[in-house]
Amino acid sequence: MSSIIEEASDDPLAFGEAALDTLAVAGVALLAQGVRRSDRPDALVPGADGAEGGVLDLEARLPADEHALFTRVLAAFTDPPRRGDRRTLGQRRADAVAAMSRRALDAEARGGRRAAFD
Repeated sequence: MSSIIEEASDDPLAFGEAALDTLAVAGVALLAQGVRRSDRPDALVPGADGAEGGVLDLEARLPADEHALFTRVLAAFTDPPRRGDRRTLGQRRADAVAAMSRRALDAEARGGRRAAFD
């Protein structure tokens, strides 16, 4: 069992948070195994803060069993469709990858297990 989860086993809320941390770390590690990154500086757009940003394309090729696992992990971070939310499923999944990555980094900062990016 993950040390993050062992430490939280007496508190149900902390246990759930630790489980999400563990899922995030595992999801990022899976994604890192098969990802190919492509920056598109030609698609610079201003961010909400006015700073320039760009489009980052991620493509991952994973074996079928790892793809199935990653899809289930990503579902934990994907917002369900809501009335008035105009994002497509692909956009919600992209937001979920960002949320999962942030959570994995936060878990590492709190002393959790680091995702393997090798």
